[in-house]
Amino acid sequence: MGVRLVELSGSPRQMGQSHGEQFRDDIHEFAERRLAACVRQAEAVGVADAQAEVLGFCESALPEHERFAPAVYEEFCGIAEGADLARDRLMICNGLTDIIDRFRAPRNDGVGCTAWLVAPDATADGYVLAGQTWDMHAWAEPFVVAFRRRPQDGPASLTLTTTGCLSLIGLNEAGIAVGNTNLSPVDTRVGVMYLAILHQVLAQTSLAAAVNVITSATRMSGHNYYLAGPDGEIVDVETTATRAEVITPGGAIYAHANHYLMPDLVALEATDPDASSVYRLGRMGDLLHADAGDITSKSMMSLMSDQTGHGDCRICRDEPGLEAATCAAAVMSPQQGRLWAVQGPPSPSGFNEINL
Repeated sequence: MGVRLVELSGSPRQMGQSHGEQFRDDIHEFAERRLAACVRQAEAVGVADAQAEVLGFCESALPEHERFAPAVYEEFCGIAEGADLARDRLMICNGLTDIIDRFRAPRNDGVGCTAWLVAPDATADGYVLAGQTWDMHAWAEPFVVAFRRRPQDGPASLTLTTTGCLSLIGLNEAGIAVGNTNLSPVDTRVGVMYLAILHQVLAQTSLAAAVNVITSATRMSGHNYYLAGPDGEIVDVETTATRAEVITPGGAIYAHANHYLMPDLVALEATDPDASSVYRLGRMGDLLHADAGDITSKSMMSLMSDQTGHGDCRICRDEPGLEAATCAAAVMSPQQGRLWAVQGPPSPSGFNEINL
C-alpha cells in the first residue's frame, strides 16, 4: 500500500518537534519494541542488567552525534521533545542494528535488505536509478512513513523512514540519493549511528561531499551505503566502525545485500554470510543483468516484488511466520527528484509516487 507522506519545514528543531508531536504514540510504541528486541539479544549473549547497559550505551553516544552534525542532532532532539521521549530511548529507536552489533548478539533472524544501483547506460530513459527493499522485524511495517523536508538551510529532501527516526532512504534536490543495507562487523564503538549519517548525507550538495560524510564519520558500527549522483554517477561504500572502502562499480548495474564484498573488510565480519544474503545478492544481480538497457522505475518495482526462492531466501519476503519481512521498498530517480515508495511487501501496483 502507499506510504503516508508528511510535510516538514523550518529549522532542524522545528522539523523534529513537528515530527515528534504528530507521531508521539507511534514513536513510544516503536521505541519500546526496539528496546525490547535489543535487550533480548543482549541477554542472549549474557549481558547482565541488559536494559541498563543498552540505554547507558545509547546515552554515551549522544555527544558524538552532537559533534558529528549539530543540525542533525538538533532535529533528533526536536523529535524527542515533540514525542516526550528520553533521548537514550530515541537513540535505540533510531540505531537498533548498530546497537545490537555493539553487544555482539547473534544475528540469525534473517533481517536484511536488498539494494541496487542502475547507471544511465542501463536505463530506458537515461536517468540513474537507485533503491532497495527494507527488510526488518515484521512488526515494524506499520511504522513506515515518508517525509518531504524543506529545511530553512540546505537542500529539500524526500525520505522513507519510520516514525521517530531520521533518514533511512532518500534523495535531495541536489540530485543525491542514498540508502543502506546492514552489515555486522566486530569493531563497534561509541560513535554515530547510521541514520544520522544518512541524514547528514542528504544535507550535502555534491556526491563527493556525501561520500566524505560516510567515510569520515566516527561510526558506531558498519553498514553498506549506496549513492547516486546528479550526473548519473553510482558509488557504493562498505563500512565497519573503523574502516571504509569506496567502491566504484565497473559496470552500469550494482547490487548489495548484507555481507561484505571487499576482501579487506571480510576479516572484520562478525559472522559468515548467511544463505539469505548470498541468495538475494545473486538473484538481484541476475535480474538486473537480464533487463540491462531497458530498466525503468516500473521494472524495478517488479524486480523488488520477486518471490522466487523459499523462506528467507527471497528478495520479497512476506511468508507468514518469518521473523523478518519486507516492510517497505523504494525506487529513486534523484536527477528527476522522484521517489516511489510502498509500505509492506512490494508489488508493482502498490507504490505511490512522491515528488520534490
